[in-house]
Amino acid sequence: MGNEKRRSKRFTLHQLIEVSYEGDLFVRAEGVDLCENGILCKTDPKLEVAFPVYLILKLELPNQAEPVFIKTDGKVVHAEIRDDGYYAGIEFDELPMGQATELKHYLETLD
Repeated sequence: MGNEKRRSKRFTLHQLIEVSYEGDLFVRAEGVDLCENGILCKTDPKLEVAFPVYLILKLELPNQAEPVFIKTDGKVVHAEIRDDGYYAGIEFDELPMGQATELKHYLETLD
């Protein structure tokens, strides 16, 4: 842990998300932790490092009737096999300002 170079604080997340790679192929993924720059997902199948991906993340914000959807491109920056499955760290491409603001607001509710 001492060598980690986190740019932002991570928050635990237990939620299914949609991850697409190789065009229209969507895979099952569970968000494990989330930050402003990316997400760690448990995936099936394994995603390879440097794979470009497209993510859809549904955020339920308090005091807001409708959920917010974060839809963004990203890339797999690390992948590993653990005892309970495959994990992929995905770095978001630059989010549009509105989505970046919504994500930041969501993360503040978790703090």
